[in-house]
Amino acid sequence: MNDDNNGNSILSTFEIPDGPYAVSPLIENVPKEYEYSCIEYYEQHIYLATTSGILLHYYELDPGNFTLISEVNFNEDRSMKIDSITLLPKVDRALVLSEGRIKMFLLPEFAPASNVPSIMNIRALSVLRYVETSKCYSCYLYTPNLVKQVSITSKEIKVERKFNIKGIKTASPSRDIKNIIAAVKNSYAVINLEKESTTPLFQVSEAADVELSPIVTKFGKNDFIVTCGISNDESCMGLILNGDGEITHGTVVIESYPSAIVVDSPYVLTELSGPKSIQIHLIKENEDPRVVQYIKNELPFHISKLGNPFITRQFNKDLIEKLRFAPLIAKDLQFRDEQERAYVARNMNLECGMVVFGKSGIYSICRKPFILTISSYGEETISVLENFINEDSKNNYERLEKEYAQLLYVLLLTLHTESLDRKLVKIWLRYADVVDIRILMFLLGYEVYGDLWIQNGLVDLTKKLHSLKLVHKCTDIHKLITSLKLQLKKNYKDGLKDSVNVFLSLDLILLKSNIKDGNVCVDDYEPTSYQEIAKELSKYEKEYSETLISIYERTNDIPSLLDLLRMVDIERLMHYLDSNFAELPNTYSQEIAADDIRLALTECDESIVVKVLQLMKKLNMDEKKLISSLEDSKTKVILLERLGADSPQDLTFLYEYYKAKFTTLSAKLIETLGMPLTEYVTNMTYSKPSFKEYLQIKLGDKTDYKACLDFGKKLLKVEHDINPKEGSILDDIDATYILRVMIMDFDALLENLGCEKMLDIYLSWNDFITVERLLQLDKQMFLRVYDHYLSFNCPKIVIQFLTRNIYRMNDSEQVVTVLEKIPSDIHISVLYDVLFPLFRKKNELSHNLRIKKGVFRNSNKCMNDIQSRLEQ
Repeated sequence: MNDDNNGNSILSTFEIPDGPYAVSPLIENVPKEYEYSCIEYYEQHIYLATTSGILLHYYELDPGNFTLISEVNFNEDRSMKIDSITLLPKVDRALVLSEGRIKMFLLPEFAPASNVPSIMNIRALSVLRYVETSKCYSCYLYTPNLVKQVSITSKEIKVERKFNIKGIKTASPSRDIKNIIAAVKNSYAVINLEKESTTPLFQVSEAADVELSPIVTKFGKNDFIVTCGISNDESCMGLILNGDGEITHGTVVIESYPSAIVVDSPYVLTELSGPKSIQIHLIKENEDPRVVQYIKNELPFHISKLGNPFITRQFNKDLIEKLRFAPLIAKDLQFRDEQERAYVARNMNLECGMVVFGKSGIYSICRKPFILTISSYGEETISVLENFINEDSKNNYERLEKEYAQLLYVLLLTLHTESLDRKLVKIWLRYADVVDIRILMFLLGYEVYGDLWIQNGLVDLTKKLHSLKLVHKCTDIHKLITSLKLQLKKNYKDGLKDSVNVFLSLDLILLKSNIKDGNVCVDDYEPTSYQEIAKELSKYEKEYSETLISIYERTNDIPSLLDLLRMVDIERLMHYLDSNFAELPNTYSQEIAADDIRLALTECDESIVVKVLQLMKKLNMDEKKLISSLEDSKTKVILLERLGADSPQDLTFLYEYYKAKFTTLSAKLIETLGMPLTEYVTNMTYSKPSFKEYLQIKLGDKTDYKACLDFGKKLLKVEHDINPKEGSILDDIDATYILRVMIMDFDALLENLGCEKMLDIYLSWNDFITVERLLQLDKQMFLRVYDHYLSFNCPKIVIQFLTRNIYRMNDSEQVVTVLEKIPSDIHISVLYDVLFPLFRKKNELSHNLRIKKGVFRNSNKCMNDIQSRLEQ
């Protein structure tokens, strides 16, 4: 109802030290000619009464702007003090009590109700309840001689019962309305109306010659506060009683006898008539009441508790600044900032049920909102916050205030705890539905994902805590964050605000820890975190390529997957493209495929080439176009080798490529063969491997040797395809015939060179094994080889040669020649095992020859005999 004001920004006539209550103006200008006695509020209407019987009616035309719209005299005949205004809002009526007379007024216009007679001789009244069935209020009216129970509607005041209790000055009914706490003459008493019995309690005035005005005020639901004293100027006691008259709390010591008491539990506000001030006590269980604040004014004023509270905007400015959300980690967006302010403002429905009033004006006196009373972040504040948090929230504003207190509570716990452990995390989790758990991660110094907005009043504190490096309070942060995440998933995942970024923030903390340990498993993280996890892991692409591949497959991030496979595993790239051809995105064009194929072919792996060809087939790629687009000769050759080169242009390209490679490699190889060749030729061990095998043993592990063989064979094939009748390039570059021996098999070499030429070559290399192989083809070369070995003057070679090959001789003349040429330094006994079969064979041949001659002579004689007989 009142405008936004700081609690101390009012007329200087008020002295308001720091405390739980603040005063703010509602109407500063009231007629100065009146003394004011009571006040009430009803739906933007203020009804102000005077000691002279004038009733002023103010209406709030605009927020915070009250205008006097009527001024009514209670009694036109004479001035009469207005003692009280009692609102009956459900029947749109008010009861005005003035010097024992009750008159009914209309609400909200506050005009006398016609045709409803006044009731006389009334000292006080108590509203009991509204009866829904009969649409009336039930009330007690206290007269000097009895108590009347009446029912009040908008049209009449009807007496229902009478109780024969006399002398009541003021009273307040108990909760069950059977008993009342009343001031009877100079004593307080408990009165049972049903039984019409009175139980005296205490004296109002302890001095017989001093009369004090009794006060009976409700304290909570079941208790009452009454005052006892000696005089108006001396201190007095406020006693808190239950409905049976028993004292339930400590004694409230009041500076002087009050004019009025207002209870705003747990506070008691007493209006002191002498010093023009309000004394405020705090009442707590098991503690003595204590004064917490004084409010003073230069001019007399009164305090009143209203029947209907009003909405105050007294603290709105400060509250909106504290409660509105502001960015902790986010861009400060002006639009959202305005939205946050508007949201809090819409929920600012703080009620105020008390006013102070007098010639200085009408002022609200409101208890400061809880969050505005917090002045310390010390450890003692934690218990205060805990008590507040445990109270129930009645409206949206109280919910906002509680959420603020909950965040402050966990912040202070985190600040003051010695160890940041599961116990503290459990408390954070208790409020996870309203306190963003990412705030804890921010305090620990970790990166937080998403926009993180918190109450503006706690931004500075949170940032200061962040600077304290609170992570050092935790002994095992990885274990703590893991436990935190598990509990969030178990209890809060569905209702967690911005859960994606919450779990992403947790996952990235765990990921970085796992990277340090070298143990990253995709299943440890939320699928919604995969994209950011992939970004982080891409810094370690080689180490965690398999993990990245798994993430890309799960998220169907095909472009990223293909990029990674291009870098780490071409074969898998081809396999993936081949196996998932149907799922490839539309953006995967033939141009991209051609690039991938060109990249894959650089690997020169047979399995990759197979997959490349399969992919080309599925893509219906133009093979010739692809080949012609290839700039890398090696890649082009690989593809031509697989697809086949049928055009002269392609064959010529292959020929030139193979020729260049073979020429370079063979020249390099020949340079390295000097020593091995000499070693082989001078080695006179007859059982040594063939020259070709020797080269394989010596050079087989060398990449150049293998490549030279491969290119040489391919060169010869293409050479033959181009022109099979022309000579070979080997004729020009292989004068030693070593290259031919390396790359050509025996039969091809034989066809190309002939047996005679081959024998010359292998004899020059002392390749004993291959020479023997040639002897199998032409036994007539035996003596030539024999003569060559005799030239070595090495009996061992001759003996081994004869031992291994003498059986090849069938010609007796050759045998004789061999025997004749055996060197004299070779003892015949050494060759016994070799020569004996020859001699035996020779004898067998001679013997067979003699038999054949004898058979022939006998046969010839028989034929001659037969011829002679025939002639006779």
